[in-house]
Amino acid sequence: MLSDIDIRSALANGDLIINPFLPEQIRPAGVTFHLGEKILKPIGNKVIDLKKKELPEYEEHIMTEDKPYLLRSGDFVLGHTFETIGLSRSIGMMLEGRSTIARLGVTVVQTAMIADSGTEPRRLTLEIKNNGPHDIVLYPQLRLLRAVFFKLNQKASFGYDEEGRYKYEQIKPIFNDNEFRKR
Repeated sequence: MLSDIDIRSALANGDLIINPFLPEQIRPAGVTFHLGEKILKPIGNKVIDLKKKELPEYEEHIMTEDKPYLLRSGDFVLGHTFETIGLSRSIGMMLEGRSTIARLGVTVVQTAMIADSGTEPRRLTLEIKNNGPHDIVLYPQLRLLRAVFFKLNQKASFGYDEEGRYKYEQIKPIFNDNEFRKR
């Protein structure tokens, strides 16, 4: 895992890109990130069939300081980081919610906590769930999560974006023909 000194070095040499970046975001062994302005709430009670590429529909909410988003108890939404984050093929990253937010019952990543090496700078998608008993008001640029970074023993032979799946910023789920094991 990278320390604050390692993180500053990775920022300086371009292995890690964070934009916009403030030095106070760096923690002893990680970086805090903020919630972006867009929230997507799944609509309805639809059966999702990945093989048929049937995806949920979403209601889009754009938050402002004057128009926050009310995350009700039990609700699940998709959001994104305020910052754009890029990783070289030498660095990996794991995202997690901040403990202050977790103590309210809010999770920020459900299972997709690893950002692969070789990720071009983009806002990262967050899977936000209110597991607590209280409704929570979310604001854009709320300090919502943190990341820890790790150095790969060897540079990855290809980058995440070189797979051709995520060449653009996308919050909604993306399913391709390679979602299922080939026989």
